Amino acid sequence: MCIRDSSGCGAPGTNDSSAAMAAAAADGCVSGVRAGVVDLDAFNRWMLALLRDDGGSLVRTKGLLAAQGHDLRFCFQSVYMTFDGRAVGRWEDDEPRSSRMVFIGVDLDAKKLTAGFERCAAAAST
Repeated sequence: MCIRDSSGCGAPGTNDSSAAMAAAAADGCVSGVRAGVVDLDAFNRWMLALLRDDGGSLVRTKGLLAAQGHDLRFCFQSVYMTFDGRAVGRWEDDEPRSSRMVFIGVDLDAKKLTAGFERCAAAAST
């Protein structure tokens, strides 16, 4: 996952840079982009556990997911511990799949967020 730097939370940054992650977390914002698809069930389990365990420090999350086995884009958002997601349109056949997300909050652990999101990556199909 490419972690963005904290200047505007989403400005181009460096790929998996500890300094960028630390700066973003200190500013209360961590964002990232991950090429490929995610396992939607794994993502939902992770997000619900994250909100349950760390919901007090997460003010807002939002993102767009490319889910394995789906031609639809999935959009999600949360405000504190309230979570919602839905399909918002189709990917073009030749469009590269990627997922992106933004976390806004207090005392965010960028490494924990990155690792959790990476665990949602779908296994390569054979």
